[in-house]
Amino acid sequence: MASSPTEVTKYVSWFEWFSSRESSSLIDKENMEPLFSAFDSSLSGNDCKAAVGKHEETVFMAKLSLNGGLNLFHHFKEIGGALYEKEKDAGFIIGISHSIATTMTPDTEKLFEKPSCAVQVVPTVTSILKVTSEEEIDDLQVSTAQKFKPRNLVPVPPFLVNPIS
Repeated sequence: MASSPTEVTKYVSWFEWFSSRESSSLIDKENMEPLFSAFDSSLSGNDCKAAVGKHEETVFMAKLSLNGGLNLFHHFKEIGGALYEKEKDAGFIIGISHSIATTMTPDTEKLFEKPSCAVQVVPTVTSILKVTSEEEIDDLQVSTAQKFKPRNLVPVPPFLVNPIS
C-alpha cells in the first residue's frame, strides 16, 4: 500500500508556530487563571520544573540574562537522571524571533526555586483580566484581598507573546 506524502508546514518564527497551536485559542482571558496557577508559588521547585516541561506550547518570561533584562523562553527539556546517564542537564529555546532564537542551559535550581520573598499585595485577577489598554494597566489598584508570591518565571498567555516580544 502506497502512502501519501505528508505536508510539512514551515513557520517563519516561533510566534507563528505558537499562534498555530490549539492552545493559542484555548488560553484566552477566561482561562488565564488556571494557566498562572499551574506554576504558582505553592509548588516545589521540582514540581514547577515538571509543569514547565509539560507545557511546551507555553512561552514563559524570566530574568535570564546577566544584564538584568527579561527574556522569553519555551520548549524546556530535561535529560539524564537514568541509570546509564546519571547526571541531569536541561535546556530551552530563548526568544521567538527566527533570527535571534537560540538555545540556553539555565540554572534550573535558581529558575524553579520556591519563592522565599514576602507575599506581595497586587490587583485582583478579575481587574487584571479586564485590562484592554496601557492606560488601564497604569490605573490598576492593589487589593488586600489579592496576594501574590512571585516565582522567577511567569507564563505568558498566547495573545500577549507578540506584544511582549
